Amino acid sequence: MSILPTPVDVADFFSRNVDNDVGEEKKKADPAINTPYQELAANLKKVVAIPSAEVAADKLLIMIQVVNKSLIPALVMTPYVYLSPSDWMVKSHSEFRAAQRRELKELEDILKANRASPELKTIATDVLNRFEAVLLNLFKIRIPAMPSFYLTENFYDTISVGDATDDLVSKITQCKKYEIRERTRNLIKVLIQWYLYCPLGRPQVYLNDDTWTTTSEKELRAEYRETLLR
Repeated sequence: MSILPTPVDVADFFSRNVDNDVGEEKKKADPAINTPYQELAANLKKVVAIPSAEVAADKLLIMIQVVNKSLIPALVMTPYVYLSPSDWMVKSHSEFRAAQRRELKELEDILKANRASPELKTIATDVLNRFEAVLLNLFKIRIPAMPSFYLTENFYDTISVGDATDDLVSKITQCKKYEIRERTRNLIKVLIQWYLYCPLGRPQVYLNDDTWTTTSEKELRAEYRETLLR
């Protein structure tokens, strides 16, 4: 079951749970966007139906590239992650991300090599299954000392990491029965929601595991959302 409100519930939910001050610049740019969920709802409306398996494969490739890119920066003060909410065994966050990137690079290469294949739909469906498995891995790990997300960088109300990721996992598993076009469209929505969340106390990320130079985590997430909507 989704833990976020349906569009019908938006006004009531955020009138009770979210500060409506999003900043003057953002209000001027789009006065209609006053809450995180309204921003999410506005973006999800832009995710239109996918007309063919070929277009679905193209969209899938974009998602794979976005997630791969998002796994390069290293979260500040996060050398280890718990492997699951119920598993206290820890794993190097760097090694975990590197393993997911290797899988994503292989999936990217498969799609690029088979773009003109008459079996593209079958191949892309297999890639989609493996990509969903990567996302489930990402959603199921837990980061020490991060029990919650900010809903966005502009709102200080928080959502439990467990509630947020359980919701995303549910949305992925519920759509497995659909064919590639609808599943791909669903994943775009899932990732837009995922990149709306702001890690609690992590306004900056290291550029990668080998440098201490930092960059804005907020700007990176905005870039990922924009790319997914292309």
